Amino acid sequence: MIIKNVNIITRNKILNNYCIEINDGIITNIAKDISTDNYIDGLGRFLSPGFVDMHIHGGGGYDFLDENIETYQKITYAHMIHGTTSMVPTLVASSVEDLKKAIIRYKNAKDYKCNLLGLHLEGPYLNRAQCGAINVDYLHNPDIKEINGLIELANGAITRVTLAPELANSDELIKLLKENNITVSIGHSNATFDVVKDTYKNGATLITHFYSGCSSITRKNGYRILGIIEAGYLIDDLDIEIIADGSHLPIDLLKYIYKFKNHEHISLITDAMRAAGTNLKETYLGKMGEGTPCVIEDGVAKLKDRSAFAGSIATCDLLVKNMLKAGVGLNDAINMVTINPIKALGSKYKKGEIKVGNDADIVLFDEKIDISLVIINGEITYKK
Repeated sequence: MIIKNVNIITRNKILNNYCIEINDGIITNIAKDISTDNYIDGLGRFLSPGFVDMHIHGGGGYDFLDENIETYQKITYAHMIHGTTSMVPTLVASSVEDLKKAIIRYKNAKDYKCNLLGLHLEGPYLNRAQCGAINVDYLHNPDIKEINGLIELANGAITRVTLAPELANSDELIKLLKENNITVSIGHSNATFDVVKDTYKNGATLITHFYSGCSSITRKNGYRILGIIEAGYLIDDLDIEIIADGSHLPIDLLKYIYKFKNHEHISLITDAMRAAGTNLKETYLGKMGEGTPCVIEDGVAKLKDRSAFAGSIATCDLLVKNMLKAGVGLNDAINMVTINPIKALGSKYKKGEIKVGNDADIVLFDEKIDISLVIINGEITYKK
């Protein structure tokens, strides 16, 4: 497959009016011209790496906790048509039994429409005081025997775990996760800056949905105590992920984050729940019929009492559009949803960047980020 007349978005620059060649699912050539009569005309559009969503719960009316044979097909398709070519299915804190069932379903998943890069367990080892829309009944201190059982059952299928490091047994949990090459992420936590610093030294590399479920400055006996938010800015190499849906983080806050945090350590996520890509007005966060009831209004999911958000209904193309509204350049905005999340997951995949030798996961779009073509592993999966 050869695609001509495209503006290729690389890590640091845009290659105008270039061509790309794909063989056996791999990028094999990037050049100003490739001689052939059989090619796809990109019509001067932008060509970027496929989008990588490393924190996503659902879409198309489904959640990854649903016990339905169509779950993976429906969720991945709903996001793939918006440019997502790889994702990390995220399981919100639930009963151990439901988590085990979801892990088995992941391992047996078929007919999914984009790459699956392992599971993300968002809990159950989270602080109840920062639960957000998560059911507090499922939250508790780390149980090493319990997580060992999940890791053994997954047999390499767990990519990352979000935890609150101030909880008892967290140090032991982090050690176990690192031994199993699982990315450790800090989230739904009231950790102080000092706790985050120690946790970072022990192996945590990421903050889950920055600002959401994150402690900030508090006062104790008159003294100001820094929290997770301040740690995200002060620890240069600590990665952060942001829900750039315009609701969880308004445009002005996106500007603020980009100004004060190194863009190479910012990843865009949807944190999408089942209503993404649908017209649902009332639904559940988590397992259908058993999760947290919520409503969809103002372009976001909310608890029924409107006291908190309950996940986003965003797709990755919207995240990019909002970063552009925040004044971020196209290269940096695309890096935040391609190369940066791959890096945050440990750079064990040949994805996230258009270069010879990488997997041919590619998205074609215009200046409005309107997706016209999606290619995954060298195969066209969507054409507008």
